Amino acid sequence: MPVISTLYTAGGVLQSSTAGVYTLADATTYYAEFEDVKNRALVSVHWKYSAALVAAITIEASNRYADEVYAYAAVGSGWATTSATTVSPAASAGETVAHYADFNAARLRAKIVVTTGGTLRGDTHVKEG
Repeated sequence: MPVISTLYTAGGVLQSSTAGVYTLADATTYYAEFEDVKNRALVSVHWKYSAALVAAITIEASNRYADEVYAYAAVGSGWATTSATTVSPAASAGETVAHYADFNAARLRAKIVVTTGGTLRGDTHVKEG
């Protein structure tokens, strides 16, 4: 199961992780493209977060090539919102497994809007059809 391996701030700054765990700052937006997910028909993401983290995690999609639209580009400039349910860590350590069905876009990413910083890890799994 691939770990989210690439995380950018909205300004395009690549973030580093420790064993797949990212430390997220207050009042910052991040983007994590699911690069290792080949068949997006049925995607599951296991989110694990610290007690401090308050954030909203939404899923966005694009049918544009990576050389046309960066992973951290804003919605409306190559990325579009989806109807996926928002995951909202709220200052309570925990884990959530979110299932995203019928995603057939060429690219898929998580938008993570942080209110209060903390740590976050995301592990992806694909249901092969």
